[in-house]
Amino acid sequence: MLSMLARFTSRTPELAVVLDAGPRLFTIGYQGYSQHAYLKALAAMSVTVLCDLRRTAVSRDAAFARLALSRACAEAGIRYEHLWQLGAHSERSRAGRLRERRESLLEDYRLRTLPNQKALLEGIHGWLLN
Repeated sequence: MLSMLARFTSRTPELAVVLDAGPRLFTIGYQGYSQHAYLKALAAMSVTVLCDLRRTAVSRDAAFARLALSRACAEAGIRYEHLWQLGAHSERSRAGRLRERRESLLEDYRLRTLPNQKALLEGIHGWLLN
């Protein structure tokens, strides 16, 4: 059972739901962070697995490209998983950046992406239980 869902905003975690003191699932973007500050934020919340959901794990900041981020996570004792199958399709994601289309993007993701990724979602659930 997920015990906490949190979102990191302004480099400070904002708790959304707290059910108990068991496993926790957080969401965090990397915009506005240096790699060092990002890993420090993850460590502060005792994150043990980072699931990168970008379909293409590249960035204008080379420190957040898949290989660099996975190496930095390993050095910090954090397991890195690139679960690109759970990422939003880029053409839909670009359309979703417009505020009026965000709800449409989320609905599309819920209906078209998540139902096809049951095994990955079950794997994440298993990580939370172990």
